[in-house]
Parts: sequence; structure tokens; C-alpha cells
Amino acid sequence: MNHEAPVIAPITEIQSEALPLELDSIQPPPALTMEQAHALNTVMAEHQESDMVANLMGLWTGAMVLRDLAVDHFAREGKGLEDTEDGEKEKEA
Repeated sequence: MNHEAPVIAPITEIQSEALPLELDSIQPPPALTMEQAHALNTVMAEHQESDMVANLMGLWTGAMVLRDLAVDHFAREGKGLEDTEDGEKEKEA
């Protein structure tokens, strides 16, 4: 018997309005000076988060592939030997 109250999410309606987009009023950003470009490059070179994220993703996917291979190998190991022995016995008889 369940003594917990059921959880019911409230129903909400979201109404959104499309904002008018005036392409004529949009100006491109001003071109960077050499000093600004150099400062931007030095700041971007200091942040190594993207390399760390890529390394972590590689580590994670490698671990998942190894896990899948181990599961397949050990699952097939038990079934494969019995299947081949039974199959050979049936063919010999």
C-alpha cells in the first residue's frame, strides 16, 4: 500500500511574443586594433579549459568503450564455448 502523496506538476502556459528584428539597424562590430587582437590572443591562450574538457571526454569515451568490450567478451565467453561444443556434438552424431 502506497502512503505517499502523488506528485503532480502544475500546468503552466508560456506565451511569448516575437520581437521585431530590424536588420537595417544592426551594425557590425568595429574592427579590432592590433593591440586588442594581441591582448585577446594572450587571454585565449591562457585558458586551457577546452583542452581539459577534450581530454576528459576522451578518457570517458575510452572507458566506456573498454567497458562495452569487456561486457561483450565475458558474455560471449560463457555462451560461445557451450554453443560451439553443442554444435560440434550435434554435427558429429
